[in-house]
Amino acid sequence: MGNTLKMEKQALIKQLIAAGWSDRKIHGSTGLNRRTVSSYRKKFKKESEAESVNATRNNGCGSTSPGEA
Repeated sequence: MGNTLKMEKQALIKQLIAAGWSDRKIHGSTGLNRRTVSSYRKKFKKESEAESVNATRNNGCGSTSPGEA
């Protein structure tokens, strides 16, 4: 992604997506291009999926703590 939005705009998009807003509605409210909103929606989804995979890995799936061996 060449250009990036300021963190405040990214946070706003993330909040509106979490609230169930469509790309078109976010566009109407913020004036951001619908393709830009769509790109960030995909980016946030990837980040969320990566976080859930990392959380699953870190929840003890087969690993032992130092005192449990």
